[in-house]
Amino acid sequence: MSDSDELMNVSDDALLDVLRAALVGTVELHHDTDRVPDAVIDGAVWVHDWVTADADLAELLNDSAGLHSLGVRGVASTRTCTFQSAGYECELEVTITSDGVTVVGQLIPAAPGTVTLLVAGRHHTTQIDETGTFVLSRLGRGTAIGLVVLSEHSIRFPEFVI
Repeated sequence: MSDSDELMNVSDDALLDVLRAALVGTVELHHDTDRVPDAVIDGAVWVHDWVTADADLAELLNDSAGLHSLGVRGVASTRTCTFQSAGYECELEVTITSDGVTVVGQLIPAAPGTVTLLVAGRHHTTQIDETGTFVLSRLGRGTAIGLVVLSEHSIRFPEFVI
């Protein structure tokens, strides 16, 4: 019987116990005594916070990637996306560089806060400056979700691929 077959026969309560133990680093994986890597715990905590955050879900207003899939001529070196929620717009420019992916963003109207993107299982956080601008660089490629945290408001980006 494979490990996946064994998991199919485990109760929900037992699976929750294993998950709870994994988050505190006390579960034995494959009968080893290795702790769960800190990056896995950090990622799980961030996803939990993201899912339970009292935040508005932003709507994707514009994505230049759609233009290229429709056969428009030219190759874009930069993709632009615009999200909107609760009186704020967030414009993102996503560029693939030799060091990975760079995201340059602008929050309109400008407001102090932080932006976090979870990309391919890794989270990246930066401050929004006084002009509403932020930069995240050396990101991996993959599915991304985002969270903007302002003093009185939070905005979640729906998933998109970078």
